[in-house]
Amino acid sequence: PLSFRQSTFVATLPSPTRLRRRADGFRPTLGDNGRIDAYVLGRMDGSATLGEIARELAERFPARFPTWEAALAHVGRLSEQYAE
Repeated sequence: PLSFRQSTFVATLPSPTRLRRRADGFRPTLGDNGRIDAYVLGRMDGSATLGEIARELAERFPARFPTWEAALAHVGRLSEQYAE
């Protein structure tokens, strides 16, 4: 009978870039996605509605969120994940 064994060992090796970003001496800076999420999470302090945050997000990052609806979808995802 035929048998087939496959290993995922090689497939799971992290890239040098990923390893570098996990090193204790790495000094990270936020990319665009991180800056966007940090802004939204910082505004989730109970002082603004999701709609207000979405409008601000669309104004601050128009290339990423050309419409209020696109910004609201992103803000809503973060709210689902992090809001109490």
